[in-house]
Amino acid sequence: DEITRREAALDKARASASSSKMETVYHSLRLRTRLALSFGRTAVAKQMASPQTKSYSIQAMEAGIDSMRDAARELEALEKLGAPLACEISSKELWEFHQRLLDIWDNAKKRDDLTLIRDIDLRKLGEELLKRPIAAK
Repeated sequence: DEITRREAALDKARASASSSKMETVYHSLRLRTRLALSFGRTAVAKQMASPQTKSYSIQAMEAGIDSMRDAARELEALEKLGAPLACEISSKELWEFHQRLLDIWDNAKKRDDLTLIRDIDLRKLGEELLKRPIAAK
């Protein structure tokens, strides 16, 4: 909910100030919020991966995948603007992350095996697929 509120404020700010710098800031912040949503929703899917909450897990995983797709699109927009990027990852890497999550979700549904979702290790996937390792908390 908090991210949704912040995105609405970001959209409002973008509408009131149109400049190339604002576009860069807008897409950069949207990228970060979409990544946060993807990781959060995937974490919820992991927690809900039990027979009693199967449909919630599948839905949360799908939402996490959609958010990763949106993050990749935002990074593509930044790359097209030619803006210097604060991160060292590329949209290609985020698309690979998206595809990996999509494959896990699809296999979990086909096999009716929620352990595939429950056993997702986002940190390991990030370190495997992204140039820049994910910092430990």
